[in-house]
Parts: sequence; C-alpha cells; structure tokens
Amino acid sequence: MAYVYRHIRKDTNQPFYIGIGSDKYFSRAKELTRRNDYWNNITNKTEWYWQILCDYISYEEAKIKEIEFINLYKRKDDGGILSNQTKGGEGTLGFTPSNSKAIFAKFISNENNEILSFNTINDFLIFSKAKCISKRKSGQMFAKGYLLSFVKNDLIGYTKNILMTGKHKNHNPSKKSFYGLSPDKIEYKFTDLYSASKITGAMPQNISHALIGKYKHANKWIFYYETNEETINKNKNLDLSKKGKNNPSYGTCWIKNSLSNERKRIKKEELENWINNGWTTNTK
Repeated sequence: MAYVYRHIRKDTNQPFYIGIGSDKYFSRAKELTRRNDYWNNITNKTEWYWQILCDYISYEEAKIKEIEFINLYKRKDDGGILSNQTKGGEGTLGFTPSNSKAIFAKFISNENNEILSFNTINDFLIFSKAKCISKRKSGQMFAKGYLLSFVKNDLIGYTKNILMTGKHKNHNPSKKSFYGLSPDKIEYKFTDLYSASKITGAMPQNISHALIGKYKHANKWIFYYETNEETINKNKNLDLSKKGKNNPSYGTCWIKNSLSNERKRIKKEELENWINNGWTTNTK
C-alpha cells in the first residue's frame, strides 16, 4: 500500500512539495535525504512540517493523486509554489535526485582537516555506517561525527566557523580533562571533545551532554570528570544493555496516595490491592 504526503513551510503556511511513500511509518514523508536542490533551498530558509493527504491506497492510486495535487498547486517551473521537478505519477523517473549528487564530508576534529568526497549519499552512509543524516535548522548536515555538504567550499567555511568559535570544544572551562569508559570497560583520558569524538565515534555535543549527566552514555561510552577506584567500579557495573526483563524497573508502575501525596513504585501484579486501599496510578 502507499500514501501521498505534502511538505508545508511555516513562514507562509503553504505547501512546497508533494510526494509518495510506501513504508509503514511514513518515513519517506519525514526523510531529509534524497531531495532536490529546490527543496533544500526552501528548508534551509524556513522550518517545515509534513502532512499525509491520502493513506492506505494502492501505488497506482497514489501516483494519480500525486498528479492531481501537483496540478492543483503547480510547480515553480509552471508558475506555482511546489519544488517538485516532475508533474508526478512517475516516481523518481525524469530527474536526478540529490541522493545521486556528490557529497563532501569533514570529520569534526581540530587535528584533521581532510575533506572526503563521495559520489553519492549512499556511498557515504556505507563508509560511515550511519543509518541517516541529521539536518539542523541552519542547513548543516551531520552524521557519525562528520559535517556534510554538497558544496566543498561551504563545508570548508562551516568547518572554520566551528573550530574558530570553539563550539562544544570547552565542555567545562574549569575541567581540563575528562575520562571515557569504553564498552569493553577500558578507561581513556581525554583533553578535549574533538579528540574524544575521533576515538569513540560519538558526536562532541553528545559527549558534552554525557559529561553533565544529561545523557547516560554517548555511543555506548560512559564519560565522567573524576576518576578513582570507586568511580571506575561504579561505571563498570553500569550495564547499558539492561532492557526488558533484565531491567529492574520492568513490570513495575508508580502509584500515589491522594491524601499524603506519597509516591512509590510497586509491581504491577500488586496494583489492584493498592487501588483498593485508596491509592491511584501516577507517573514519577
């Protein structure tokens, strides 16, 4: 089955793209890659959101609906407002999407200024083992510690700006170094976020968040400032793989006493008895 979606720009509240998807979770409607240059120019200037127009229809019906909606709003080439490069109903036939363009990548590190070149986005995804590419409101694209751009000169400029401003470089001015515990429970000492990112593969901002306690880990590495036997043993005993029944919180819920406002966590099989005694279910 398939669906038809549209992208709407927030600055004018007008649609600027009509498309078709056939996945289960509307992933194509949300995807930032495999878009044409017109689409990228618009999303670099304004925020946007997606909307499903038709759902649970055959792919042939979706192509007909796509043609109808494109004809309704009209492409920019036809004096309309859409960034579509075809009149619809033909999938990716008739034009070359951005995914087939060359893309440049620069690892976010103050030690290595090498810029890598890839024939397509897919080539980069295979090289970096990234599942997707993140795009900021500023238009900058990131994946697996790499800064990306379709224009090499823009990438050089962005890289200089990041390194000169020192964004995320100083995780905490009062702390000259910090430590990282690998998934194999080996401790490393780092002096800056970029060198840590290069070794661990985690984004610098994610390492920073892990250091201040906002994240429990970054790319399965645990980061902390102080190092002593107690800290190391505590982090070594932290199992990041405890999910489902292995998690001590599995099969529990929070309840609240409406009179005393007391809250506690109990096993779900005990819930009925607590409810009969005047307690109610509640989040933490």
